[in-house]
Amino acid sequence: MSYRFSTFQRKFEEPVFKRCRAATVDASMLGPAEQFIALLVFSAIASLTIAAPVAANFLARHRSEAIFAICKDWLIRNNAIMLIILLLVFGTLLIVQGIKLLGVVR
Repeated sequence: MSYRFSTFQRKFEEPVFKRCRAATVDASMLGPAEQFIALLVFSAIASLTIAAPVAANFLARHRSEAIFAICKDWLIRNNAIMLIILLLVFGTLLIVQGIKLLGVVR
């Protein structure tokens, strides 16, 4: 049984998780100043997802209203699909974490 999981782990983990691991920064290698700078950069990038639409609405209200209306209509039409995708992603993450907690997969 452990052979099946290790084979599955090798086939699935290599293309996906190794790329994710390469993108992460090990916090133990950074000093306090570097960790604070990384936090500021991460916060600035994360806040752009909120700041960009708000700034677009203030700077070009008429043009942005048309774009926001198109996005709103698309989200209303594809509400069920988006919900299914989100639930599948969250469910998969919970199952993988549960399997890891049981010690079946490293």
